[in-house]
Amino acid sequence: MFPRAPASIPMTKLLGSLMSAASLAAVLLAPTANAAPISIIGQTPGIAGSNCGNDLHSAYIGVPGDNVTEFNVNNVYAPAAFTCTNSPPSYQNLGVMPNGSNGDPNLTFSGTGAEVLVGTTGSAAQPWADSTPYLSVPIPGHTGGSETVAINPALDDDYFGLYWGSIDTANTVTFLLSDGNSYSFRGSDLTGDTLSENSVNQSTTATNEFVDFATAPGFTIDSVTFSDGTAVAFEFDNLAYGTLDPPAAPEPASLALFGAALLGLGALRRRQRA
Repeated sequence: MFPRAPASIPMTKLLGSLMSAASLAAVLLAPTANAAPISIIGQTPGIAGSNCGNDLHSAYIGVPGDNVTEFNVNNVYAPAAFTCTNSPPSYQNLGVMPNGSNGDPNLTFSGTGAEVLVGTTGSAAQPWADSTPYLSVPIPGHTGGSETVAINPALDDDYFGLYWGSIDTANTVTFLLSDGNSYSFRGSDLTGDTLSENSVNQSTTATNEFVDFATAPGFTIDSVTFSDGTAVAFEFDNLAYGTLDPPAAPEPASLALFGAALLGLGALRRRQRA
């Protein structure tokens, strides 16, 4: 007597099994609901160099396929208002950062809380080995205030970086993304740094870093706001923005759904042949 051939599995049952497997994968592997769609992707410690070197920049500039440019605060003030020498600079206050593009048509600055400084004063310190003008928030001696940099939305930029000087725990970078929501990072969110709200971080490369941020796929950066809720300064320079190539990898959940469907289909085919 011949063994009985297995009955074929109805298409509705096959589709139902695949949908169940895909749903389970989505639940197990999808990102958590509170995961921010922007993250820190790099921290490069400051390096010693010539005082005019302004020598910490985005590592993504000049990389084939990437489209990253830089806004250097010195571009606004040199050569007419500031001439760098290779000696440590004396303190200079060049005034509040003007609103507008300041020479870069893709960026628009706004706010009243950023002062353009050179050198070090009692409440603000030049970023490591940066003797050119930099921005400091709030205005030295004041509390509060902020500076916002809007990025041309036509660029669809997914990357932003800055040379973050003498990082303090309350220094805050807030990103407004294309989803209409804001996401903030404080100095205390950086890894590997021993931070405090005082001047001990002004002279160590470990807490003067170029910090890189990038969004998840499908999100772009509309604007960036710099603030500090204390009287301690948030000093920064060498703003970088652009797009990275290749783009971020596909979301794990999407890959999981596809993989689960293939596995489910294979399992059902094996049952048919059993």
